[in-house]
Amino acid sequence: MKIILKSHIQYLMLVFIGLIASCNSTHFHGKNEDMSNLARGAIIEGTAIYRERIAIPPNSVFEAILEDVTIIDAKTIEIGQVSFRPSGGPPIRFSITFNPARIDPNRLYSVRAHILANGRPMFASDRLHPVLTRGAGHTVDILLKMVEHNFNKSMPPESITTCDLQTIGAHGLRLPATFHGDLPCFDCLAIRHHLDLWPDQVFHLRREWVGKNLIRDEVGRWRVDPSRHALILHGGGETKAQFQIRPGNRLRQLDIKGAPIESTLPCELLDEGKFSPIDLSLTLEGEMTYMADAARFTECLTGRSYPVAQEGDFKKIHRTYLKNASNPGAHLYVTFDGSIIHSPRMEGASIERRVVVHRFIDARSNQKCKQYQTDASLTNTYWRITSLDGRPVNPFNSWREPHILFISEDQRQTFAATVGCNQLVGTYTITGKNIAFNNTASTMMACPPILDTLEKYLNDIITRTKQWQLKDNVLEFIDDKGVQIALFEAVYL
Repeated sequence: MKIILKSHIQYLMLVFIGLIASCNSTHFHGKNEDMSNLARGAIIEGTAIYRERIAIPPNSVFEAILEDVTIIDAKTIEIGQVSFRPSGGPPIRFSITFNPARIDPNRLYSVRAHILANGRPMFASDRLHPVLTRGAGHTVDILLKMVEHNFNKSMPPESITTCDLQTIGAHGLRLPATFHGDLPCFDCLAIRHHLDLWPDQVFHLRREWVGKNLIRDEVGRWRVDPSRHALILHGGGETKAQFQIRPGNRLRQLDIKGAPIESTLPCELLDEGKFSPIDLSLTLEGEMTYMADAARFTECLTGRSYPVAQEGDFKKIHRTYLKNASNPGAHLYVTFDGSIIHSPRMEGASIERRVVVHRFIDARSNQKCKQYQTDASLTNTYWRITSLDGRPVNPFNSWREPHILFISEDQRQTFAATVGCNQLVGTYTITGKNIAFNNTASTMMACPPILDTLEKYLNDIITRTKQWQLKDNVLEFIDDKGVQIALFEAVYL
């Protein structure tokens, strides 16, 4: 009885805090030092700002929502939210109460926010803001962006998935993005390109040989060679397509050896500012599962998982699965001609990607997808900063992704690092596992407070680092006492 009563009291405490937060916005803007540990752990505290020097209209509403965003392209699960009329301009401080029993440490949670004016979004966050799990904490800083400049106007806000919100990576590209262009062709009028790039290093490519009635679709993974600032596409074809990343989200074609092409003909693919992923038709290989009357397909080259539409040649591939799979839910390697299409979900107005089987080809129970990623090297790899002195480091909205880059070129070893605002540069020397940074200098731009603080941490880390350690795709900086003081993850491999 005592245990039941205690749980009931804790539940009532959370409900009471939630009622105060939703009814009195001025109350939850500050911290209550008298809260119990349970209540304190069930609150997300955040700050939202926007850069534009404009006032929001009277009676505008600010909303912040805590969501489970673990599954890409799936409908997010709301965990908690807060809504109120802000008393003025930015910064807007807010708190979200939630039930801690709904938090799974193995899942990913994020906060999104927007300002509604006359019922329509005026400002909105445009990227993930992780909290609670995987090294993230209970606080969040959000930069809101004007909606008309950042979202596809033909799609309602709820139809934009977390995978399709634009971010700027260390490579300088604003992704996801769609690139178009007609490139030179030796035996046709031109090769028309439609290239979709996602931040998770997946690409979709359609090439049309104009005048020859020939179209080829391809999927794969992309990486960046930072020494050449070159985008490299690894797909199912025999050759690798390469492009030089140019200012303005432009890609200039490189030759088969990765060298610049000197030509007066058009050699660039342009981003027109609208992400419009194309439906593809091609031969697909990967692992299929079937459980609870639902089939999923994981494509080998990209690692992406899609629901399988129950149309086309689905019955044949389904019968083959039931015959060859070792048990319900087991993986079966399949090959088929099919399509990756974008279609409305069964519920709501959002869009999902799914696979349609047009012609089943083969199934092999003793084969699995190969792992294409390899161990990273210290030099010429983009290293995303994941923590500094044990503090998680997350990208700050539209600012650059926090990263460090080591360049070894012509017997000269240089580095460049940023947490998103100013750039820290210098030289480095390595002797075995020892590393030393020298001749450091930094740009002097004014930065938001959160980035200004992180820059101080980064400068201190660079000074204190004495050793480095690399395992798989994780890089550690270690101080003179043998303590890990910074952690990095290889991203563009």
